[in-house]
Amino acid sequence: MIEKYTVLLTLCLIGYLIGSINGSIIFSKVFGYDDPRTFGSKNPGATNLLRTGNRKLASFSLIFDMLKGIIVVFFAGFLELSNFEITVICMSCVLGHIFPIFYKFKGGKGVATGLGSLLAFDIVLGSICIITWLTMLKIYGFSSLAAIVTFFLLPLHVFFTYNSFKVTAIIVMMSAIIIWRHKDNIQNLVNKTESKIGKK
Repeated sequence: MIEKYTVLLTLCLIGYLIGSINGSIIFSKVFGYDDPRTFGSKNPGATNLLRTGNRKLASFSLIFDMLKGIIVVFFAGFLELSNFEITVICMSCVLGHIFPIFYKFKGGKGVATGLGSLLAFDIVLGSICIITWLTMLKIYGFSSLAAIVTFFLLPLHVFFTYNSFKVTAIIVMMSAIIIWRHKDNIQNLVNKTESKIGKK
């Protein structure tokens, strides 16, 4: 039992540390662009990078941040861990992205990393989330609204798929943190001042 919890804690720490590596900050520095924390929404994420007009840079960031969640959870899947334990690892990746130790605990909003970890945890569930996000984005044009709706509905998908209070509870907490990180966007949506994706 102690060994199992040691493995889980180790994987959570690894997930948190990998989650703390921010793709948008790294790629912006490597390719000579402004730090995303200095313009637009000041959020170090793919959506804010689109404000530079550089879709390639934003794509690199999006893929990198998704891969953080995918890689950690994918390898955790080879171990004898329960669904509850794997969702805890998913959450550790997201917490790393949102509260990164490498950037004074000020990170992104966790959407891409959350979607990546969910995709590795359950490819059907993850695909439903991505389709939901893309559909909402296509209809309304707001990345923030797409994320809020996706993670608001996620706990319902998880509950009816796994019928587990523990698994659902972790997903509720993860979703709540991601939605909370969009609090400024929610205010902007209410005030009709939120920028649509790709607009400066």
